[in-house]
Amino acid sequence: MQTITVIGRRVTPSKVVCIGRNYVAHIEELGNEIPDQMVVFNKPNSAISDILRSQIAGEPLHYEGELAFVIEGGKLAAVGFGLDLTKRTLEDGDIIMTGTPEGVGELRTGERFEGRVLAGSKELVTATWIAQ
Repeated sequence: MQTITVIGRRVTPSKVVCIGRNYVAHIEELGNEIPDQMVVFNKPNSAISDILRSQIAGEPLHYEGELAFVIEGGKLAAVGFGLDLTKRTLEDGDIIMTGTPEGVGELRTGERFEGRVLAGSKELVTATWIAQ
């Protein structure tokens, strides 16, 4: 697990919670539509690094400077600077995930989850999980 330094001590964040499409200039710069609400998504702890790469496998990385807030005890504990690096092109094996208007909530042990992708009435993919 990656760590960060907060007020002189090492902290291991479980994840990075990202807020996207929350200011118009950047939305316009990327040619995206302005959403009714900001976009919230997570990045794993493995996205944290102290190595700054300009490219991966010959593909350039794009950057954004970000304000970064550390939460401890349910409260804002510190603020810092984060550098968000993004590969803009897709390649074989990449996964694109989109949100849905329903099917969100708290996980409870023992609950069964089933996901299905349909094309009309034809089932294309199904998967089932039991929360542990």
